[in-house]
Amino acid sequence: MKNKIFNRLSSLVVIAAMLMGFTVSVSAGNDGLIGANIKDGQLLGYFGDGGDIKIPDTVTIIAGEAFLNNDNITSVTIPGSVQVIGYHAFDGCTELERVIFEDPTDGADLIIRLDAFANCPKLTECEIPAVASYVTANVFKGCSSMEKIKVHPQNPYYFTDDNGVMFGPRVNEGEPQYDDPNLTLTAYPSGREGLYSIPESVQGRTVDRIWSGAFKNAEKLTDIEIPENVKIIGGNAFEHSGLTDVTVPDTVESLGSGAFEDCTKLTHIQLPKNLTSIPHSIFKGCTSLSSIEFPQAATNIEMYAFADCKSLTNLILPDGLVNITLAAFEGCTNLQRVVIPASVTGFPNDDTLGAYDMFPDSPKSLVVYVEKGSNGERWAVNNVADWGYQYKILDSVSNLDGVDFGSFYLINLDKKVRVEGKFSINSQLVVNEINSGNEYDAFQAKSENGILKVYEVSATHESDTYTISVGLSDGCSKNAKLYYYENGEAVEISSSQVSKTFTVQTDSLGYFAVIDSSISGGEDHEVTKVTLNKTTAAMKKGDKLQLSATVLPQTATNKSIRWESSDNTVATVDSKGVITAVSAGSAKITATAVNGVNATCTISVTDSETPKPAEEKIETKVSLKADKAVSEKGKSYFTLALSESSRIANIQITFETSTNDVTVSGINGFTVIGDAEDGKVVLGYLNANGELFSSAQSADIAKITVNAENATLKITDVKVSGWDTDKTVKYGKVNGIDPSEATFTDALSYDVNQDGTIDLLDITEAQRYYRADKNSSNWNDASKCDFNDDGRIDIEDYMEIWLNFTK
Repeated sequence: MKNKIFNRLSSLVVIAAMLMGFTVSVSAGNDGLIGANIKDGQLLGYFGDGGDIKIPDTVTIIAGEAFLNNDNITSVTIPGSVQVIGYHAFDGCTELERVIFEDPTDGADLIIRLDAFANCPKLTECEIPAVASYVTANVFKGCSSMEKIKVHPQNPYYFTDDNGVMFGPRVNEGEPQYDDPNLTLTAYPSGREGLYSIPESVQGRTVDRIWSGAFKNAEKLTDIEIPENVKIIGGNAFEHSGLTDVTVPDTVESLGSGAFEDCTKLTHIQLPKNLTSIPHSIFKGCTSLSSIEFPQAATNIEMYAFADCKSLTNLILPDGLVNITLAAFEGCTNLQRVVIPASVTGFPNDDTLGAYDMFPDSPKSLVVYVEKGSNGERWAVNNVADWGYQYKILDSVSNLDGVDFGSFYLINLDKKVRVEGKFSINSQLVVNEINSGNEYDAFQAKSENGILKVYEVSATHESDTYTISVGLSDGCSKNAKLYYYENGEAVEISSSQVSKTFTVQTDSLGYFAVIDSSISGGEDHEVTKVTLNKTTAAMKKGDKLQLSATVLPQTATNKSIRWESSDNTVATVDSKGVITAVSAGSAKITATAVNGVNATCTISVTDSETPKPAEEKIETKVSLKADKAVSEKGKSYFTLALSESSRIANIQITFETSTNDVTVSGINGFTVIGDAEDGKVVLGYLNANGELFSSAQSADIAKITVNAENATLKITDVKVSGWDTDKTVKYGKVNGIDPSEATFTDALSYDVNQDGTIDLLDITEAQRYYRADKNSSNWNDASKCDFNDDGRIDIEDYMEIWLNFTK
C-alpha cells in the first residue's frame, strides 16, 4: 500500500510542478515499467502499482533489495537479459505467487544471490532456469507455500530429487566448484511437511554436505534422516525448522554455528561422537530441548551454545570437557541440576572482575556437583554462594550411583507439561501427543467432539510420587477439565487450575487429556493430511520400531488413527504404531484417519543380522603446535594433537628441546604415565569404560611446558599401541608427524591496531575477520587475530583480546 501511495503522490507532485511552469527532470528511466527506477541497465527499485509485472529486456541487473517487502506485485516475468538477481531482491514480497524466467535456456548466465526470493509466503511457482550458473544458498527460505523447488532439466549444475529438494556444487570463497564430483544440499522447500530422508546420491553424485541455511525456516519439517556420507553441516543449516528429534551421524566432521538455532520443537539431539567443540549458538532458542547426547570427544562448549534452552533441567556434562565459554547457558531458566566433570579447567573469568556466573538466569534451586580436589571445586567454593544457588562436592563425579539428588522438576514447554519428583540425575521427561489406541478412544468418547489433547507422559527415571502440571490447550476455555486413563476408562481428575494450568499430585504417570466439551470443533475441522515420521525402514527379524503419525490441521476435531499392516506374516503393527518384524519380506504399514486420509511406511525385513563392520586399524597422525593462547615469561607452551585416529590405548613420544626441564600433562582422557624424562613420555587413554581413543578430527591430547623462553620442540619418534576387536594387544601405525617441530615465541600481540593499548578498538579491528579461516582469501591479514591458533577467527579470539585489556 505504501508503494501505491508513494507513486500517486509522486505523480501529483509532477503534475503540480508542470501546471506552475516548473521544469521537471527525471534522474532515472523506467524503460516501459511504470514505477521502476532503472539506470544503466540496473533495476534499482520499484514503486509501481504492482500486480503482474514484466521486467524490460534492457535490464541486466536486478539490484539487491529492489523489491524488498513489496506488498503489491503478484507475479514477475524476468527476461533472459538479466545476469544478476541481487541480495534480498524480492525478499518479503507477501503477495508474490509466480516468478517466470522468460528465456530459461537461451539467456545470459545468471547469478541468483542470497535470499533473493526469501519470505514470500504465497510463492508456489518458480523454476530455476537452465542458465542459472550460481544459486547462492537457499534463495527460497521461508516460502511457506512452496512444497517443491523446481530446476529446469537442462541446468547442468543444479538438480532436485523426487521431493523437490535442490542440490548443487559446493562453494569455496564465493566460487562454485563445478569440478567437485560430490554435491551439496542447497535448498529445502519450506512448504514441504513431515519427514525428509537425505539421499546418499543425486544424479549419481554423492551428497557430502548441507549448505548453510539450507533448511532455515522449514517449520513444517518434523524429522530428518542424515546419511553417513554427509561430512559437513553448515552454519544455521536447520535454524527455525520444525525438527523434534535429531541424530547427527558420527561421520559428520564439521557442524556449523547456529545449526539448530531457534528450533523450538526440538526435544532431543544426538551429536557426533568425534565433535570436539559444541559450536557457538548451536541450540540457542531451542526452548523444548531437554535431552542431549554429548559427543565423547567434546572439550569445549562455545558461547551461547545452549542459550535460552528453557526446557533443560538437568545435565551431566561430558567427561573430558575442558572449557565452558561465557554465556553458554544464558537464559536457561529451568536448570535444576548440573554435574561438572573434573576435567574442566576453563571457567568464564576476567582478571579484574573475577569469575562470571555460567548459569545467570537459572533458578535459585539449581545445584551444581563438582569433584573433590578439582578446579570445579575451587570455582564453586569461591563463587557459587555469591550467585545465590548451591553446590555439592562429591568424591567422584564419574560414578554417581547412590547420590541423592533430591526433588526437582522436569519440563516440556512445547507440550506445556511439568513434572516434579525425586529423580535421578540425567532424568528426562518424555511427552508424546497420541492419536490412536484404546486410551485415545476413551478420551475421544468423553470429549463429545470438543477440543481434545491427549498426552502420554513418562520419565526415564521413576519417582515415588509426582506433582504434574498440564497447561490448557490452545482454544480451550475455563470450562476445560483434566482427565486420566485408569482401568480402561477416562476419569476426570480433581485438580487445581491456576493461570490456565492444571496441577495434581499422583503416584504414577501415564495418559492424560485436556478436554473442553463446551467448545465444538465443528464441521470445518476435518483431517486434511496424515504424515509419518518414517516413510521407509529396514528391519531384521525380531526388531521393533515406533512409528508416529502427525494429523493436520492441528484443529482437526477427531485425530484418531487406525494402524494396519499389508502383510502380518512380514510385520505387525499395534494400536499405537509399534511395528514388530516377523519374517523376511516387505510390508506396508498404513495410518488412516477417521475420514480415510492416510499415509504409509514401507518396511523391509531381513532374517540376517546386520554384518559387523570391518575391523579398525590401530593408527593415527600426529601434529605439534606452539600454544600462543598461553603465555608466561620464561616458559614456552606446546600442544600435541592426534587426528585420523583409531583404537589408540597408549602413545609414546620422544622429543628434543634445549632443556630437560619439561612438564607434560594429558587432556581429553589421556594421562601421563610416569614422568617426562630424557625426552620421552608415555600417555595412556584411561577411562572407566575401558574404551580406546578414536577420532576422525584433530583432538588435543597433551600440553607440554618447556621452562625456557622461545624454546623449540621437535618430535623425533612416536609409537602407538592398542588392541583389536579380539582384544589382541599390538603396536599400531603412525601415519605421519606434521609438523614435527614448533617454536614458541612470546611476541604475540593483542594490540591488533598497534595504537599502544589493548582496548575495545582491538576487538573491533579483529571483528572485521569474523569467521575467516585458513582457507579464506584474507587469511594473511586475519591470521594475526588467531590467538588460540585453531585456524579460524571466532568469539574465543575476541575473548583473548578482552582478557588482555590494558590494565
